[in-house]
Amino acid sequence: MLLIALVPVKGIGIPKLVSPKLPLSIGNLDVGARTVVHVEFDVRSTVKLLSIVETGTLTNVKGVLDAFLEIQTFVP
Repeated sequence: MLLIALVPVKGIGIPKLVSPKLPLSIGNLDVGARTVVHVEFDVRSTVKLLSIVETGTLTNVKGVLDAFLEIQTFVP
């Protein structure tokens, strides 16, 4: 399961996630498998710095539930 939060770091405005609909099931993550997720969002020109926070859970190949967190910060 994948969740995404858009956090304005500098500037004014709240970014809006356009797609995908969340939460998102990302499917097979066995060794050698891969999944590509395209994320589209609208950001006002008044937002000068933006962080995208991606978090979720997955079951690894041993059947153990793992959690992940990724933060990316960029200038829109």
